[in-house]
Amino acid sequence: MVSDDFWIVHDETRWEDGRVELRDGLCRRLDETTLRMTYDDMLGGTEVRLRSDGYDLGPYTMLASAPGLPLRLPVRCTDSCRLEPDGTLVDSIDLTLLGQLIGRQIIHLKVRTER
Repeated sequence: MVSDDFWIVHDETRWEDGRVELRDGLCRRLDETTLRMTYDDMLGGTEVRLRSDGYDLGPYTMLASAPGLPLRLPVRCTDSCRLEPDGTLVDSIDLTLLGQLIGRQIIHLKVRTER
């Protein structure tokens, strides 16, 4: 944490094939229910709207790797997260390219308490 209203976010994604992706971003509190997030691969960043049962990210553009291509493509994302009664955070992301839905990623996150 840099301050009460500004902090560094460390993301770690572990894929089923064993790959691990690490990303760092910045987050700034705009008001009690709105945050501003930026990452190097999130073009222009996005606003996060907090709800009692989760949060929504405003539409954002992400640079995504495509199998077999040596470059990353700008993919438009809509992203919504909800907290389940068992404490699992379910993140649903719709991905579009050139206005066409190309996929939906659903992530189930559990808080890791040990390091």
